[in-house]
Amino acid sequence: MRLHFDAPEGMTLRREPLLMLMALWFVCFALHVREVFRTGLAEPIAYVAPPSDPSSYPVIAGFDLDRGSDPSGLELNDRVLQVGEADLRGKGFMAFEALAIEQANGRPSVLLRYERDGEHRTTQLALVPAPIAWARIPTQLAAALVSVLILIRAPDRRQGRWLFVAILGLLIHQAPFKGGSFVQTQASELIFMCTGAVAAPVFLFWVTIFPDGGHTNPMHRIGMPLVFAIAYGVLRLSFVLGGPVPPAAIPVGILLTDTSAILAALVTMTLNYRRSTSIGRRKIKWFLYGLYIANAPLAANSLCRILIPDSQWVDLMFGLSVICTLALPLGLLVATVRFDLFDIDRLISATAAYSVVAMAFVAGGLSLSRYVVDTVSSVVGVDSSYGQIGICLALAAIFIPVSRRVRPFLDSVFFPERHDLSVGIAPLLNDLSKPDRPEEVLDRLGEGIASLVRPVSCTVYQLSDTHFAPVFSVGNTATSHFDLGSPVVASIFERSTLIADPKWTERRRSTELNDYDRASLARLSAAVVLPIRSGGQRAAFITLGPKRSGDIYTTADLSVLSSAAQKVGAMLANSQTAERQAEPADLVDAAAPAVVVVENAGRFGSGFFAAPGGVILTSLHVVGTATQLQIRLKDGQLVSAEVASRCETTDLALLCTNHRPLPSLRLGRSRRLVLGEPLLAIGCPGSMFGPLEQSVTKGVVSALRSLPSASGSGVSVRYIQTDTALNRGNSGGPLLNKWGEVIGINALKDVDPSREGLSFAVAIEEAIEAFPILRNAIG
Repeated sequence: MRLHFDAPEGMTLRREPLLMLMALWFVCFALHVREVFRTGLAEPIAYVAPPSDPSSYPVIAGFDLDRGSDPSGLELNDRVLQVGEADLRGKGFMAFEALAIEQANGRPSVLLRYERDGEHRTTQLALVPAPIAWARIPTQLAAALVSVLILIRAPDRRQGRWLFVAILGLLIHQAPFKGGSFVQTQASELIFMCTGAVAAPVFLFWVTIFPDGGHTNPMHRIGMPLVFAIAYGVLRLSFVLGGPVPPAAIPVGILLTDTSAILAALVTMTLNYRRSTSIGRRKIKWFLYGLYIANAPLAANSLCRILIPDSQWVDLMFGLSVICTLALPLGLLVATVRFDLFDIDRLISATAAYSVVAMAFVAGGLSLSRYVVDTVSSVVGVDSSYGQIGICLALAAIFIPVSRRVRPFLDSVFFPERHDLSVGIAPLLNDLSKPDRPEEVLDRLGEGIASLVRPVSCTVYQLSDTHFAPVFSVGNTATSHFDLGSPVVASIFERSTLIADPKWTERRRSTELNDYDRASLARLSAAVVLPIRSGGQRAAFITLGPKRSGDIYTTADLSVLSSAAQKVGAMLANSQTAERQAEPADLVDAAAPAVVVVENAGRFGSGFFAAPGGVILTSLHVVGTATQLQIRLKDGQLVSAEVASRCETTDLALLCTNHRPLPSLRLGRSRRLVLGEPLLAIGCPGSMFGPLEQSVTKGVVSALRSLPSASGSGVSVRYIQTDTALNRGNSGGPLLNKWGEVIGINALKDVDPSREGLSFAVAIEEAIEAFPILRNAIG
């Protein structure tokens, strides 16, 4: 394997120091493995403070409680004189430990002479092996391999090098090889001290430049690691040589320094997360996920050690917990090399769900397990160890289903967008099965995806004869049409899957983009393009821009969108097979009962029931300033109505009547109209004979226009231009499409005798925007 190094930016690391660091780790690791199997890394529990002068003797300064209790009977401030045959005059912490290990020569204890209250005494100084001493070996090997992979494969060479140094430094720091000769133990302690003061600050420096080169200022980038290095160095030197920090306060000082460093790293990572790109945030999530998996088992083991210290399972759990620390370098590897390996949000939510339930089970189980196990074992008549296994299996059987119930709640709190998409896609597809026509299916699909995914832009293109035209669009003004022979269309439909821009999605090797795909994405200004086939034929496609949140499209997102596109394609095939355009006579029969005459002090116009509950829509110039009106139904009955709302901009008014419920017309969408599409107008026009009963006129869509409002407000209003014959009295009546939906409110016509066939209807969207109550009546 050949290591390749490019010239980095900023602070540089040359190849030779990196190779020397790797060689140093290999030597330390080899010695570590030898001592693990030879002595178990045994060392005294007691440690000493250095003497005040070279002619004095050291005194007991504390005990390493992680290795258990000290059986030697030593107490603080006991003066130690001789270990084995070695005199301890003038010796400090490192020399005392090295001499004790050398004099023991592999034995579990060594003779120690000490002085207490002027009295000379002797005791056997125990050398206690490390708990699960072998546990670091697999972690060391795997983490070293990960560090090399990061060095070779990291896209950002500068970040890769600094992370390599940090990991190797921490591995050397965690590979003690105490044992054998005095020199070997001294060397192990010296390397431990030095790497502890260097590796952690290097890691802090890497945190400041991860993931996008760093957003912190240079003083923070250099100052924070430097402060930690100085603090750590002062504490360790005080431990070994004596100094400003009292021996009893050194363990607490080291704990506080380590905690401060962790907090500083988390604060820096939080700031970087807030300022980073969507991909950078994803990298940080991988790092934090690895950090959590590495430390959660250790924290749980510490809790068990406190609550059930005599359990035979605690030491085994500790060994497994140490192996779990491998998750941190693996998380770093994925974060720096393959941040798109899995859906990290999905992993986090699953882990959080299991963790929450596990903590609840542990809290309850630890308090009840001893009593429950003993009770069940005595009743059943089995050994308590078997009862403990049975209780664990019973808890596990409950644990998994409870975790699955908790997970949706956690998703809704921490990942609302992904939760909304996963939960909302099923209702959306169910809703798509209700419309009768392809236009409605695609329109609702566009609205649903725009609401669930929240992209910057979303456009739905539908096949119409020889080209694809936009039928739904949010976030942009998509007016382009694409011919069937267009390279964009060919690129979209030549593949069986969607097209996803790696910049905004998880990279997938199996769907590498070719030049045509990239050109199509650029032409459509899209991050994702979903092709929709109906019966194996091209039917439509959807373009999605980047998410407004700045996050990327995960594999789970794309899977859900692809599934929705396939189901919509099947729906379109069924809809087109069953599609039957209604006859005009049938449309009139169905719509006529909902059309009314609005009478106002001798004047009259038309209107129609536009929503359930007696809601009538008409033109404002028909209503005028009146507040009470008479409504004539198709059967001739007169009912009273009140003016509920007015909109001068669109010249529309909303009336309400308490008359018995009558069927209302279904509202459509004018943006689906195409030029030449047939239309029907129903109303009660005036004539030389006076007001006539309902009459029907037929025409086509001549144009879709935006014209200045008649109110003089300067606001433009959307109109449908048609050649449908309209007369005085038709104002306020419905303009229907070929499906019987209201797509406009008849408003005015050009009465200049030199011009014919110029009638206008206010687009139904204007009424829906003016009167929100109508939104529930949309078909």
